[in-house]
Amino acid sequence: MSASGTSGKISVGSIQVVEDSINLTQLEDVTALTPSNGDAIVFKDNAVDSNFETGWHGVSFESNDLTDVNTLGFTAQSDVLSWNIATEDPSYGATDTWVPKNVSSLFSGLSSTVNSIVGLSTARIRARKGDPARSDMVLFTAVESSPGGPTCSISSCGDNNIVSKKEPSEGSFSFVKVMGEGEKVDLTLPAGTVLRSTKGIYGFSGPLPTPLGSSSFALSQCQFYVSSAATLNVVSMGTEVTVSLFAGNQSTLLSGPTVILPYETGSFSCPSIGEYFVSSTGPICACVNESNSNIRPLMSMETELLTMNTGFLVSALASTTTVTWYRRNGTTGSVTVSPGTAVPLTGAGNDTTLIPNGWLRVTADKPITTFSSTDSIGTQSISGFPTSQLAQLFPNPSFLDSSISYGQAGVAIASPYEGTATVYTSAGVVLDTFTYVRSVAVTTAEDQQYPAAGRWKP
Repeated sequence: MSASGTSGKISVGSIQVVEDSINLTQLEDVTALTPSNGDAIVFKDNAVDSNFETGWHGVSFESNDLTDVNTLGFTAQSDVLSWNIATEDPSYGATDTWVPKNVSSLFSGLSSTVNSIVGLSTARIRARKGDPARSDMVLFTAVESSPGGPTCSISSCGDNNIVSKKEPSEGSFSFVKVMGEGEKVDLTLPAGTVLRSTKGIYGFSGPLPTPLGSSSFALSQCQFYVSSAATLNVVSMGTEVTVSLFAGNQSTLLSGPTVILPYETGSFSCPSIGEYFVSSTGPICACVNESNSNIRPLMSMETELLTMNTGFLVSALASTTTVTWYRRNGTTGSVTVSPGTAVPLTGAGNDTTLIPNGWLRVTADKPITTFSSTDSIGTQSISGFPTSQLAQLFPNPSFLDSSISYGQAGVAIASPYEGTATVYTSAGVVLDTFTYVRSVAVTTAEDQQYPAAGRWKP
C-alpha cells in the first residue's frame, strides 16, 4: 500500500482461540515463541537480568519474581512462603518480608497452639472439679533467693507425683523428679518456665512470695486495683498474644500494645495508686508486685468470690454492677460499682489478723475482682478467690513461724460449707486438725450465703 509517495506494510497475524483462551504469542510485546508448561508472563529488566532484553517474557515461574520475597532459603522439600515479621524472627533479616519456611514447622507451631488451648480448657475443668493444683504452673519472675540460690520453691499435693518442666528455650517437657505428698523442692529455673505434674503442685518464685501463675486462672481482661505504684508481670499461656494496659476508665492507653510470644513474659508499669485495666488477645496469667510487697496474682473476673475484709475494695468490669457481700458474722450489704473507681464495702469491717469473722462471700450481677490487704503489717495482699475453683488440698512450700501473729504467719480457710481441715508435715504425717464453721445458724436459704471459716498456726 502506498500514499503520497510513502510506502508501508500492514501485517495481521492469525488469531487462534482454544477453549476460550489465547496463546502467549498473541499478546503484544511478549517474547514467547516457544512457551512451555507452567510459563508465566514476567517483565524482565536487562540491567537486573542480562539473560533477557528489557520487556515482557514468557518464562517459567520463579518465586524470585515476586515482590518482597526472600527466597535464599528455598532449599528444602515442602518449603512454603510465609510472611515474616522481623522483630519476631530476625533470622531472615531486618525487613518484614515473604520468606520460605518448611510447612512441617508451621504446622508444628499450630500444633503447639492447639495443645495450649486444650491444656487451658482441661485446667479449667479440673479446677471446677476441685483440683486446680493439677493445672500447668508458670514462673512470672526468676529472682534468686540468694546469689546462686534457687528461683522457685514448689510443694507436692500427692505421692508418686511426676513433675516435668519446659523452659522458654525448650521445645518440649523434660522430667524433673517424682515428689512425695508434702515434699518441698527448690529449683533454679528462668522466668516463663512451665511446670506440669500428675498429682498437683503449687509454690512461689522470687522475689518471694511471687505466686506461680496457674493456667486455671488464665484471663484475657481484668479490672484491678493497686494500693501504690506497681509492676504488672504477665506471661502468655501458650499462644502469641498482644497485651495492652489501660487506665481504670478502660480507654486511656498507658502501655502497649505489646506482643508476647508463647510462655514468654512481659511487664507493665502501674505508676500510681488506683484502678487499671489489662486486655489481651489471648490467655495470659498476670501478677501485681507493689515494690516487692502486696504481691498477688490476678484472678479471672467472676461473679462469686471468697475474700477477707481487710482494706477491702471491689473493681467491676462493667458499669452499674451491683455487688452484695455476706460477712461470716451475719451482716450483709450491697454497693454499686463501675469501672474507674474501686469501691469499699461500707459496713463489712476491717479485720487484720485473719480472724474467721473477717471472711466475706461476695456476689455480683457482672464480673468483678477484689483487693484485700490481709496481713497485720500491710505488706501482703490477696485477690478474691472464685468459688468456682475451690479445692480441698493445698501444698505450701513456705515456712510458718510459730512465734508471730496470725496476721503475719498462719493458715486461714473459708468455704461455702462447714468442715474439718487437716494439717500435714512435709513428710505427709498428720500434724493437727481444725474446723471451719459458720457463726450464723442456717434456718433459711439466705443463711447459706454466709461463709464458714477457721484458722490455724503452729
